[in-house]
Amino acid sequence: MAAQLSLMKAAACSGFSSAQLSNLEGVSPYSSCSGFTAECVNSILPTENKGFGLTCVSHMPDDALSLVDDKFVAGLSNGGASGIMAAQLSLMKAAACSGFSSAQLSNLEGVSPYSSCSGFTAECVNSILPTENKGFGLTCVSHMPDDALSLVDDKFVAGLSNGGASGIMAAQLSLMKASACSGFSSAQLSNLGGKSPYNTCAGFLSGCISNVADTSVSGFGMSCTMLWSDDATRGMKASQLPGLTPSAVGGFRGSQFLVLRQAFNQTFVNGLSIKQCAGSNPISVSTFKKYYADATLTPATVLSDLSVATLFQLTDCTDACKPLLASTANTLPNSSFMGLRADQVASVGLTPISQLTSAQSSNWLSDAIGALSADQVAQFTPSAFAALSLGAIPAPACAGITPDQIVKVPVPSLHMMACDQFLKLAEPTLAALNQVQPSVYNQFVKRCGAPAPTPPTAPTAPTAHTTPVPTPGEPPSKPSIVGPVIGGVGGGLLLGVGGVLCFMKRRRRSLADYQPM
Repeated sequence: MAAQLSLMKAAACSGFSSAQLSNLEGVSPYSSCSGFTAECVNSILPTENKGFGLTCVSHMPDDALSLVDDKFVAGLSNGGASGIMAAQLSLMKAAACSGFSSAQLSNLEGVSPYSSCSGFTAECVNSILPTENKGFGLTCVSHMPDDALSLVDDKFVAGLSNGGASGIMAAQLSLMKASACSGFSSAQLSNLGGKSPYNTCAGFLSGCISNVADTSVSGFGMSCTMLWSDDATRGMKASQLPGLTPSAVGGFRGSQFLVLRQAFNQTFVNGLSIKQCAGSNPISVSTFKKYYADATLTPATVLSDLSVATLFQLTDCTDACKPLLASTANTLPNSSFMGLRADQVASVGLTPISQLTSAQSSNWLSDAIGALSADQVAQFTPSAFAALSLGAIPAPACAGITPDQIVKVPVPSLHMMACDQFLKLAEPTLAALNQVQPSVYNQFVKRCGAPAPTPPTAPTAPTAHTTPVPTPGEPPSKPSIVGPVIGGVGGGLLLGVGGVLCFMKRRRRSLADYQPM
């Protein structure tokens, strides 16, 4: 029984055989192992302690394993190791932890409350051999104290399985030595954040990021880079930029782009490929462009060929880009249009605009759309126009929207128009909208009021002469049978014909006139 075991001399415990140990706790209340003292346990031969099972070890006092060495730990069966409790583990000597095998580590937390790994000390973890730490799994690592990984080196990190790495928590990561981060592989980095609250990457510090190998940064994804602080982002090296995936670039905020631009200048602007830039978050790009608008950043890139320009090169381009935009803007890669600054839009030529595809115009961001003129708007093909964010077009420029363009716009996009935009539409465009989408048109009229008609041409004042007096030297003109326009009535025109008022009805354009191109 437990009381008897607790009074045995330590030396006597060296006589226990494996078979005897496996048969302890055979009598109710089945807790004999709670009588083990640290001295007794330490006297048991490493060749025999494999007889300890999960139940026996889990019943031992907290300090029962406080004197054992690495040979004792190595001799434990996987079942015996699975019974080690957090309090027992926390009191073990660091040197003893070097005896843990991969199989033993993978069997920890076998007893309720399944939190044995919370007992790991930084010294114990650091003593585990890099060849064996692959036994750590997600659950065990995630249960470790915040400082558990604070002493490990790059070899230890490299030895972790992808599953073990996925259990690293933000607080643990923030306390790791910067040099240890050089051990991370691409696969490990892509598995970070596997445990709720899934914010491990928020624990990255600049020093750690700086030490990640250039060949491993491809493991960073959007869900990771979006959690980096601006200060942590400063840890990036220029040599790491080419290794970032489009997903990783897509996680950056505008303020992170600012940090990279300020740190690397043209190396950042020119260091990302078109494919990488294409993954950028439009909101982040819009924020980044504001730093040029408020003069936080000054354009410094000179381009000679827009067809190979990235969005960051376009955003950073000096006035030297304006002639290129006037003549070859249509050669820009689709995603690069995200980088078009509002102050550059006026330079975009009408002919290039008329040659844009819907894939190109769909990448125009609101700030650039908001700088379009009516003449420029009118040049978009119907399909390219439909890909624009209609609500971002400035109201005065809406006067340039053509009938063919408006009928191509999807109904949800039509509802993005504000009243001041709707009321600026030209009469033919309004007529086309009413013809093709009468319910949408009526909703706008109900909400915004009826658009004002185009003012009619002022009638010519009557004179006493029915035949104009010819200019000397010119033959007299023949009297016109059609007199001046008097006014519009019900969609028709009142014309003076031979002194008699006649009503000429305008033909109502049919749906066929506005079929999408």
